[in-house]
Amino acid sequence: MASPAHLPGPGDIIQDGDIVVDNFSNATATLESRKGSVTINQKIDDNSNVTINAAKDVTIGQKIDQHSNAVIVAGGSVTIGQKIDQHSVARITAQTGSIHIGQKVDQHSTAFLAAPKGSIVIDQGIDQHSAVHYQTANAQLGTVTGSATADSNMNAAVNPNQ
Repeated sequence: MASPAHLPGPGDIIQDGDIVVDNFSNATATLESRKGSVTINQKIDDNSNVTINAAKDVTIGQKIDQHSNAVIVAGGSVTIGQKIDQHSVARITAQTGSIHIGQKVDQHSTAFLAAPKGSIVIDQGIDQHSAVHYQTANAQLGTVTGSATADSNMNAAVNPNQ
């Protein structure tokens, strides 16, 4: 197995093995692991635009935050340790696994979540004017409060006022 690649700043990585990145802030990048997993140890932060494709799993240690856009496609599962937060947009697909968000979708964020063969779990729910559009046989979305919405409309538009 190839050793993981480490990306200290913005840029693209496309390779067969695992990819490990510490943090994204104000970055635009594509990360593609054709045979492995992608891990972001901390977060996608501060106006970042990230596209992630992984043959296996995708793990984000903390969150997708502050006006960031993330498109994530994993052959396995996707895990976000904390939340999707602060005016971010995330489009996440776990092709054969599940999606787990450790806290919530919060503060005017929009998430499109698809796990056709697994489940979607958002531990604390959806809050503060956020929207979640999902596709799965098993959704555990937590509490939906504070003018937030959750539905199965994967073709919904992102509200530019959020």
